[in-house]
Amino acid sequence: MYTNNKLSKAVRLAIAFSAASATAFTASVNAAEEDASAKVERIEITGSRIRQADIEGANPVTVFTQEDLLKTGIVDVGDFIQRMPAMSGSPIGTTTNNGGSGAVTVNLRGLGSARTLVLVNGRRTVDGGDFQTIPSSMIKRIEILKDGASAVYGADAVAGVVNVITRDDFEGVELSYQNKQNANFSAGTEESFSIVTGKSFNSGNVVFGVDYVKQDEVYQGDVKDVAFLQNPWYIFDVESFNENGLIPEGAEGENVFSAGSGSTPCGQYYLSGGRQVTLAPCQDGGFANWDGAGYEPTADEFRNFVGGGPGNDTYNYAPVNFLQTPYEKINIFVQSRFDINDSHRTYAELRLNRRKSEQELAAVPYDTQFDPGFAPGVGVSADNYYNPFGEDVLRSRRRVLEGSRTFTQNVLQGQAVLGFEGELTDTWTYDTNYNYGYNQISSVDYGQLFGPNLSKAMGPSFKDDAGNVVCGTPDAPIADCVSLNVFGGPGSITQAMLDYVAAPLVDTTIAQLDQFQAVATGDIFELDAGIVGMAIGAEYRREELKNEVDSGKFLGVVTGNKGAGTNGSLTTRSLFSELNVPLLSNVPGAQILEAKLGLRYDDFSAFDSATTYQFGIRWQPMDGLLVRATTGSVYRAPAIGNLYAPPGDSFPSASDICRASNWGELSAEQQGRCVANGVPTGGASSEDSQVRAKVGGNPDLQPEEGDSLTIGAVWSPSFVDGLTLTVDYWAIEIDDVIATVGAANIMSGCVIGGIQALCDNIVRVPDGNIDFIKQLPTNLTSRTARGVDTEIRYNIDTDFGQFKTFVGWTRLLEREDTEFSGVTSGLATVDLLGTHNADRGDTYAEDKVNLAVDYFYNNLSVSYAIEYIAGISYAPTYVGGDVTAPSAIYHDISAAYDFDFGTRVSVGVTNIFDKAPPYIDAGFNGSTDPSTYRMFGTGYYLRLTHKF
Repeated sequence: MYTNNKLSKAVRLAIAFSAASATAFTASVNAAEEDASAKVERIEITGSRIRQADIEGANPVTVFTQEDLLKTGIVDVGDFIQRMPAMSGSPIGTTTNNGGSGAVTVNLRGLGSARTLVLVNGRRTVDGGDFQTIPSSMIKRIEILKDGASAVYGADAVAGVVNVITRDDFEGVELSYQNKQNANFSAGTEESFSIVTGKSFNSGNVVFGVDYVKQDEVYQGDVKDVAFLQNPWYIFDVESFNENGLIPEGAEGENVFSAGSGSTPCGQYYLSGGRQVTLAPCQDGGFANWDGAGYEPTADEFRNFVGGGPGNDTYNYAPVNFLQTPYEKINIFVQSRFDINDSHRTYAELRLNRRKSEQELAAVPYDTQFDPGFAPGVGVSADNYYNPFGEDVLRSRRRVLEGSRTFTQNVLQGQAVLGFEGELTDTWTYDTNYNYGYNQISSVDYGQLFGPNLSKAMGPSFKDDAGNVVCGTPDAPIADCVSLNVFGGPGSITQAMLDYVAAPLVDTTIAQLDQFQAVATGDIFELDAGIVGMAIGAEYRREELKNEVDSGKFLGVVTGNKGAGTNGSLTTRSLFSELNVPLLSNVPGAQILEAKLGLRYDDFSAFDSATTYQFGIRWQPMDGLLVRATTGSVYRAPAIGNLYAPPGDSFPSASDICRASNWGELSAEQQGRCVANGVPTGGASSEDSQVRAKVGGNPDLQPEEGDSLTIGAVWSPSFVDGLTLTVDYWAIEIDDVIATVGAANIMSGCVIGGIQALCDNIVRVPDGNIDFIKQLPTNLTSRTARGVDTEIRYNIDTDFGQFKTFVGWTRLLEREDTEFSGVTSGLATVDLLGTHNADRGDTYAEDKVNLAVDYFYNNLSVSYAIEYIAGISYAPTYVGGDVTAPSAIYHDISAAYDFDFGTRVSVGVTNIFDKAPPYIDAGFNGSTDPSTYRMFGTGYYLRLTHKF
């Protein structure tokens, strides 16, 4: 059985290693030894359902406590987790403006957020892993399983699992308030308030809490000391950039140029004969100084539009985009546990979340090529009163500065759990529960324009005898219509005009989760080396998604992204089992040798069933050394949106390979393919850095499958008290990855590869510019990732206080995707190691390191932390070659003092040395990567906590 000696060794090793922070587990070895004669408590650790006395199992698990979260000043739990070395890629967060939704996700191993399973107390969430719905005040600890775990938890646990364990044993009342500011500017204030109260009874306990957080916006223009946030710059001289760094446009030796949007406030108008013109006095004098109120220009006030090169006419959209998106949320949570009798208990959890979040982009880039105009192929009628040209304007592009373009989300979410647990026998326990989740998101797009009204407003109009501009013709006037003046520059669109064509668009998304689960764990029989443990269980899970889009989007009669809604469901029925078999115990060379086997069968409603396995070894050859290894299969099921989403608009970063500025780089054969695709000789006129794509679902998708391997060791030498070293090698390979062929590869495959099927995916308008590119997901590619995790912890007690040191380092050895290449007309391996990849929008730094030193003396604690992200390389948007972005090092310091009357005062300074984010030419948000780097320089916070 469990001897005193065996328990002592296991607890000492587990306590020394199991946390990635200094405060993860604070149990004392002596206390464990003294209590060994009592009944040994077995606990469940993420990665296995078998309850065991030893905290450290075969799977690598890193643990963070609430104290680790608090000392960073971060109330955004997802942001805290994403800074960990094992995290890579660039998941969405509150610094994701274009493409963001107010949600916060994490990305383990850089394999995609959809391949990191997020649990709360071991159970799935209806939102699939949005940390905005998890209040920081309810967290007891966070367990990060850095290993594939499909055999234990089912689909999606490909890269690993993040399991949030909540405070279920709190007693008393705790009030906390925090205020966080940026040192370099006043924008972006973050305030949070929480109250947690708990009460224990003879038969159980109840914990109740409320979290409130409000974060203000930061525009790119607010961060004035970072020049590239103020300008849409792109590299044209790779050699100079690599030697000298960024030299701004207009400076001596400049190596970047401005390439903003062709939809400008002063307008860009396409006339017959291929002429493109703009309003000269507005453009040349600067639109910011222009007042177009009541202005009706004549044709001779327009000049040719300059789309590229020095001094071009494109619009600088950068300063007016959010860099930090605002949100306001309130989380309420209740958790209880009560004894039914000596052997059986019931427990319940309830979490409610209400959030309002917002993103803001530059004003609507109204473009009649993609958006509704007067008629197909005609942007503005020749007979429109404001049209100065006397001919149809074939395409009209006008940045509508008179209105804003914002996207808001109102989120209501509830998650409820009711369960029963207890002892079936002296050695067998059970846990059965029902987990229900409901998520409703009401999204509103402000600033978009309504097509039927645009058709009238951009159509014929005239001035009547009273001096009023009236839609229609004198013989057929249109009542209740306001003709639109898109030609007079900013201010020419009056409020009445805007009100007539404006159309707030409302989408509603509802997701539901029903999960039933029953698990029994216990001892089967005893071998010479110990007891064989087992867990067996069954699960039923139904997920449903219903997305209803605004009718204007559905009918395609509005500006902005258009498409239909999604309606679908998935049902999964599962059986799973684990065995833990002790092979040797207390023999020379093997104080402990155990084998673990996990097996899971999943039956899916939408595709074939799957069986996954995991095999693990746990070997302790001597005191202070643990060797472990696991291998197994991993599995990811397509999400409902992957399967059933209808085609909708997206705007990936890519430029037309057949554009005029690239025409000379193409061979005669390649130019011929462009012409065959509808491009005029000499190239398409658009120089935009984004194209429209039609994306959606594919009901023929099958699940992703793969394999994972981890091999590691934990060493806690007896001759250095308080020191623990952990090293884990890991590798993950995934086949049949659900992905789309990128827009750039589709164009390359057509023009360079000569693949007609890809040419058919490129749809062009009559003037040769791209209308849209068809992109649908397929099981086409594969992904691999390998690396080494190293963790060092050293704790030392002195006469003048206690020191706790932690170092976490992830060395990425390989990160490759196999994807379709338009150049080779087949599958090609893309090496992502140490790069930022524009197609994915992700950063894969080769090294990430966290260092933390904590000092404790009586009621005072001080923490100093360093975060290191290795330098990266990337391909510029417009020119060939690779450029580099330097490494980033951030320094943070915090201190807290606990007063005897129950109040704690905490202060902190983040990014002490005001490190700016690196410039990334291909970065989709702010020409950098807000998910990887810190955007705002030095910051500081104050937190007050009082416990009753």
